[in-house]
Amino acid sequence: MNKKGAILHWTFAIFLVAIILFLSLQGRQENVSLVKGEWQVEFLQDNYFQAERELLEIDAIAKEVGISVIGEIASNGGYLESSSCGNVNGVALWKKDCLLGYDGATVTLAETLLEQQLPEIEFSEVGFTNGLFWAKGPEQNVSTEDNSYFYKASFAIPFDYNLNEEYNQLQQDAFTLVAKCQAAENLQECLNEEKLLYWEVGNCNGDYIEIDRKVVFCASSPFSVRLPFGSGTYRSFQHLEYQFALDFTPTTPFSLVGVTVDKVGEDYLLQFPLTDAESYRLHYTDWPDVMGAEGIVEEIFPQGISLDSRGFVEEHVSIDSPSISSCSPDVANLAYLCDDQVLYLLKDTGLVGLSPLSFAVTAIKNSEESPISEFITME
Repeated sequence: MNKKGAILHWTFAIFLVAIILFLSLQGRQENVSLVKGEWQVEFLQDNYFQAERELLEIDAIAKEVGISVIGEIASNGGYLESSSCGNVNGVALWKKDCLLGYDGATVTLAETLLEQQLPEIEFSEVGFTNGLFWAKGPEQNVSTEDNSYFYKASFAIPFDYNLNEEYNQLQQDAFTLVAKCQAAENLQECLNEEKLLYWEVGNCNGDYIEIDRKVVFCASSPFSVRLPFGSGTYRSFQHLEYQFALDFTPTTPFSLVGVTVDKVGEDYLLQFPLTDAESYRLHYTDWPDVMGAEGIVEEIFPQGISLDSRGFVEEHVSIDSPSISSCSPDVANLAYLCDDQVLYLLKDTGLVGLSPLSFAVTAIKNSEESPISEFITME
């Protein structure tokens, strides 16, 4: 073989070997890619997607639990069972001197329902915080023959609902209403006039319930929270409703209404209704600023400087409950009982010539004085 033929021979041989190596490597690469793709598909289908399905199921159940907890605790006035303040016809009573237990109640009920609905998962923490219903769950493993996938069985479900904001606003509105109507003798009339628009006087079935001035209320969410209630085709969004009771027992006697004053010579004859008060107090003055005034005595009359030192008459006279029955009082500065009215003839020589004079009568019970309902001015 000549030199030229040898070169062609070896060139062809090298080319042939290169083709064989290329085809061999290409085949191996295709086989590796095929195996890698099969593993990924199996892992996604049998492990990852299965874990995602389990997490979706946990979220769906947790959402229903959250709705149930929020609704049930609200209908129980922020309590799981009974109120530490007492109950009115089975409805939780709210008072300033005992705290609402809504925070602990929601967590306790949520833990109970989660244990019932997801018994295979033991949650370590559960809470309602900043519009989220959340829980910390254990690590779960989705295993197959070839693969394993681990995930945390935790959840955080967003609700358009802030637990603390709702109850804080409700309590603020509740005790404002108590302050306004606690001293009202006609309680129901005061409640209807002073209640907020999102409140109803009565339970959430529309029944008015009052026992010893303790009244049941039904209030919609102060922040207009709506939650899906019902099931299936009957499921609809409804305003969240709270049911609770408030105590309007007065801390002072009721104001006296229907006081009259007549001039009898140089004296003044006062007449006012007999109540269960232990005694009464007569206030009279020529200070013009009391005209049209009403409310607590200490807030009407100036404190620190007496009106006498400013040139005005200011007198406060105690009147004992009447012990003499007569409609014609003939002794001054003594209370008489005439039917269901108290008569009192005021004689005070210091008043002669003073005009105008204003009179008011208050009731005293348990050392507490009723507010003044009105001053009656005599020219």
